[in-house]
Amino acid sequence: MTWLYAILGGLLPSRPPVTRARPNRIVIVLPCCIGDVVNGTAVLVSLRRAYPHAHIAWAVGSWSRAILEQQSRLDDLIDTGPGALPATTPTALLRFVRVLRRGRYDLAVSLVRSPRAALAVWMGGKEVEEGISLLNNAGIPTYSTPEDAVNIFMYMYSYSYNLKLLQETPRELHVELKLDREKADRIIRGSLGENSNLLSEVESKELLESYGIPVNKTEVSTPPDEAVKLAEKIGFPVVLKIHSPNISHKTEAGGVILDINSKEEVESAYKKIMENARNYNPGARIIGVTVQRMIKDRGYEVIVGSKFDRLFGPIILFGMGGIMTELIGDKAIGLPPLNTTLARRLMEQTKVYKLLKGFRNRPAANLESLEEILIRLSHLVSDFPEVAEVDINPLFANEDLIFALDARVMVRPTTMRSPEHMVISPYPSRYETVWSLDDGTSVVLRMKRLGSVFFPFT
Repeated sequence: MTWLYAILGGLLPSRPPVTRARPNRIVIVLPCCIGDVVNGTAVLVSLRRAYPHAHIAWAVGSWSRAILEQQSRLDDLIDTGPGALPATTPTALLRFVRVLRRGRYDLAVSLVRSPRAALAVWMGGKEVEEGISLLNNAGIPTYSTPEDAVNIFMYMYSYSYNLKLLQETPRELHVELKLDREKADRIIRGSLGENSNLLSEVESKELLESYGIPVNKTEVSTPPDEAVKLAEKIGFPVVLKIHSPNISHKTEAGGVILDINSKEEVESAYKKIMENARNYNPGARIIGVTVQRMIKDRGYEVIVGSKFDRLFGPIILFGMGGIMTELIGDKAIGLPPLNTTLARRLMEQTKVYKLLKGFRNRPAANLESLEEILIRLSHLVSDFPEVAEVDINPLFANEDLIFALDARVMVRPTTMRSPEHMVISPYPSRYETVWSLDDGTSVVLRMKRLGSVFFPFT
């Protein structure tokens, strides 16, 4: 009945109004639990001192009537009906308010505590129209179905949550971001120059490395004997994957074989991958296979990615990774540019975040490093409108290590320049400068725009 608290709190003041007129008729409204009766008694004593000649009445439920009838110097009791609250139904509330109005009370003191928000659902059509009008006049929103009220409540929560994000001061990163924009530009331009929108796994990982995102080193092999040499160089166990610009989903094509532990297994896996790839896409251009270290460490697999949306520009994704990503569907999306706060809030929206904080005997992943990965990816898609899609799945993380095990990047030709492709533009770097204070501390100075004039802002 929290809605009732707010209704009464809206109808009746919780403290005497500032006025010179001395009230002649006062009513005290309370929920009528034992604690409130005690509080009400203390209020009654105060009112008697302040207004010794006033008529004072109690508006209570019948549960506490017997207790209050024993109070001395009590002029009147207004019985609001059965129950522990002054009213428990729309019609009962209306009757209660009418009684108060007929009594022509000058001052109503409410001991009912109002919650921060209250929504009322009154179903009944014309029978409850008067009650709905009463609530609306008291500033209490009413709805005809519980579903509408729940939806509005969720909108209110989202608004409050987003407002809190805007007011929260981001925590500084534990490392300095060093981004190789020139190398990233060469990789993207090189792919577009070859009329290829899909970067290979090796190129995708090189692009991620240019922005400081750690990757599992990958070597390319064309003949089987070279794959054996690379496997021996990297050290067993290793992973073999198909290397083809026409096969982006390697697992679906049967182009991934894990946990290879010997020369013979490498040769067998090579043949199997080639056979699966040709069956999956007979017209595919197959370059060979990639060889990389097999990760045996205990940890977590997440997905981190981005996709360009026609309306919202680049969108950042985070969620549960691995081969069952689509099946589980545990993911959250956010808009760049990201800072530490926004990156952490993005992770908090997923179920896998609870695992990442540590589960049973498994230690927590390095959450600050995950924040850093999200921020670096945010910078990449913010700096290059040509990046259409980024898929890092899985991204391996534990308490010590974090790197991309697999990556897929798609690019597109565009005439847009950064940040024209973003719905939320980052602060223009041309209005930033780094100054050193007398004590050697470095500070970033930005310009604050007021009207058409820029003023310094630190």
